[in-house]
Amino acid sequence: MYAEPSPYTVPHYALPGLTTNAGVTVLGPTRFAAAEPIAAACHDWAAALSSARIVVDGSGPETPPGAALLIGAACATGRPVAAYLPRSTYTHAAGREPNHRNLMVQYGVEATLRSADEVTTWISG
Repeated sequence: MYAEPSPYTVPHYALPGLTTNAGVTVLGPTRFAAAEPIAAACHDWAAALSSARIVVDGSGPETPPGAALLIGAACATGRPVAAYLPRSTYTHAAGREPNHRNLMVQYGVEATLRSADEVTTWISG
């Protein structure tokens, strides 16, 4: 499984520690702390698209760029992808609609996960 954290949450490396599934290898990004961020971003892209499942943390004032990119790539390649949204947040649009800030997130993911237990269950699916 590849876990893409949100840069808007602290610490933004918490997502890889969410599952306790035995035998599941959780890969996370390397580009945020890499000396060579372009090479690390290529590594992250390859790791995500070679994983059986992708979980993206969609937390933030807007959809994080890495989450949006991976949701689109997962849809294009038929890879299962879920959005991890642990807390209810709102956009600043008229009507203050709930968290799915754009249709790509709402219709692009297979599941919206709200807790570590839901992440673990979805990974087992």
